[in-house]
Amino acid sequence: MSEKNSYAADLAGMLYLNRKGCNVNAEKAFKFFELGQKKNMEAKTNYALMLLSGNGCKQDLELGRKELIKAAVIGKKYRCNNEFG
Repeated sequence: MSEKNSYAADLAGMLYLNRKGCNVNAEKAFKFFELGQKKNMEAKTNYALMLLSGNGCKQDLELGRKELIKAAVIGKKYRCNNEFG
């Protein structure tokens, strides 16, 4: 499911991270964000933030920084295209 649907992967990650209907499991949350981050800006942002904090994964400041910048660029392009057609 989540390999084909990046939005589902992001949602599953948020559920595991925030204990909504399941036990908190940061490692599972990270795995779902990792699956969805290639096609989903929100999942990429959450993936990057977890890398930066080391929550649910081995901390990787350099990769987290790079992925957060990529998410910001994607978000800016998305907002600009939607706002100005």
